[in-house]
Amino acid sequence: MFFVFGFGKQTIKTRWAEEVRTCPRCGNTKRWPYKKITYWFTLFFIPILPYQVKYVTVCPICGYFETIDQAAFEAASEASDESEQPVIVPPRTGMTEVQRRFNQEMATYEKQNNDNVDQ
Repeated sequence: MFFVFGFGKQTIKTRWAEEVRTCPRCGNTKRWPYKKITYWFTLFFIPILPYQVKYVTVCPICGYFETIDQAAFEAASEASDESEQPVIVPPRTGMTEVQRRFNQEMATYEKQNNDNVDQ
């Protein structure tokens, strides 16, 4: 019989705290998400048993993280459940904001050049 098992499969639960923190590495001030990272023993690539749980808070800019305790994560979970706001996703147009602005500026530039040629 052949068994495929492994370690290291991760599941991550993210909660947003209301506090704003300054990162000691990059210096940016943002809201840091609290994360619960669970590592799993897998059998045939299916997570079977959790063998380690970490609670961390992560800088959203550079990825620097600090370990927190379970109580802090649970407090952030309660706060984020109460203040959960729907996420509004802008419609996809196939272009980024930078590309849209570039096209608008080019249209304005071409219009100004055509006006100058006509005079």
